[in-house]
Amino acid sequence: MKRLIAISILSISTLATYAQKDTLWKKSGFISLNFNQSSFVNWAQGGQSNISGIAIFNYKFDYKKEKIEWKNELNMAYGTIKNFDIGSTNQIDNFWRKNEDRLLFESRYTKEAGGKWKYASIFTFYTQFDKGYLAPDFESKNFKSDFLAPAFATISLGMKYKPTSYFDIYFSPASGKFTYVRVQSLADQGLFGVKKADLDPVTNLPIAGTGSNFRPEFGASMILNFSKKELVKNVDVTSNLTLFNNYTDSRKENRKNIDVMWNWNILMKVSKYITTSIIGQMVYDDDILVPRKTEAFKDANGIVSYKTTSGKGIQIKNILGVGFSYKF
Repeated sequence: MKRLIAISILSISTLATYAQKDTLWKKSGFISLNFNQSSFVNWAQGGQSNISGIAIFNYKFDYKKEKIEWKNELNMAYGTIKNFDIGSTNQIDNFWRKNEDRLLFESRYTKEAGGKWKYASIFTFYTQFDKGYLAPDFESKNFKSDFLAPAFATISLGMKYKPTSYFDIYFSPASGKFTYVRVQSLADQGLFGVKKADLDPVTNLPIAGTGSNFRPEFGASMILNFSKKELVKNVDVTSNLTLFNNYTDSRKENRKNIDVMWNWNILMKVSKYITTSIIGQMVYDDDILVPRKTEAFKDANGIVSYKTTSGKGIQIKNILGVGFSYKF
């Protein structure tokens, strides 16, 4: 998986460089900086003062010649938030934590097959930049994710049906999905579907370093894409729904499960450089456990610790922002 990641990064750099020299390439991009601030002073109804910001970068470099089309997209976003009390010595927290973190690259190669059908191959790579913590245990070292922990890569061959210029459906009976967890302590916990650490036969405790960092899956996938500029005046909408079925799962009862990842992005233009953006993601993976309930405990010395139970569930993230934007 490390080699795959290295090759992916090198390929992205090479493609971007080559695209600058070849006139058959069409390049475009989007930069957005959003800032939000809320303050409450002696507000009887309650409320939490906070300040937050998010930076978004999107770059596309597409190639088209005769029956061949090759589309590449790099999508990055990072945001932070800090809570505080105005006029109070009671600090809610004195540190920043992230509220958005995404590094996504997608490459699509297609060749016309006839009519509205195309032969297609798709490669995607998805991870994050920074550590992630579960609320409210932000100040501990008990992080639940990090750069390349996890990282997801998929590669597939199939057919694409494109009835309109802004909508297409892709189906692949031969799709590989690869999960990589770089941080060994997270792999030992069996997070993100990898095999957890073996248990010591004497103590029944996990043996550090025995968890798997890599999990391959093979199955079928379907991707629905919708991308429409000016869906209504000054509103651009992009939506991507990916479905994956692992029909080689060692647990046969799980072969009927469908992994779901749905991303959406709505940009509403206020003026030439000011936009409102709605960015969201919904994920369901039967192999990934999500936090269900967090409880606080105090020991004899009054030190507070937290315990979170986990289970299967839908993950949803949604961000609304207003700020500066620039298209190129």
